[in-house]
Amino acid sequence: MDAKRKAEKALLKMIEDMPSTDGLPISDDNEALIGRLKDADLISGWRAATVTGDEFCDCALTASGRALLRELERAEGEETSIGFLKKHRFAIYKWVLGIVSGLVALWLANLIRK
Repeated sequence: MDAKRKAEKALLKMIEDMPSTDGLPISDDNEALIGRLKDADLISGWRAATVTGDEFCDCALTASGRALLRELERAEGEETSIGFLKKHRFAIYKWVLGIVSGLVALWLANLIRK
């Protein structure tokens, strides 16, 4: 997963976990990303400013934003060795059972010859 997708996942996860009373602080790092997610209709919300001048975004995930977050989490999980094994477990089962059945067949053939 590239850095851009990781940043999107982190921001979407932060928005999902954010209590509804809090706002997401807007910094130079996440301002463009928030705008891109809002333009893609992955989040809904608005910008506001506090009395001190700090800007924040009061936002929530849309259904498509939640779907993208689940897809990014699934893709990240598949990058691990456990994720690889889970994804390919039936092919691994077939491979192991093929080897075991071949060895059992050879063993039985040796028993019959004796």
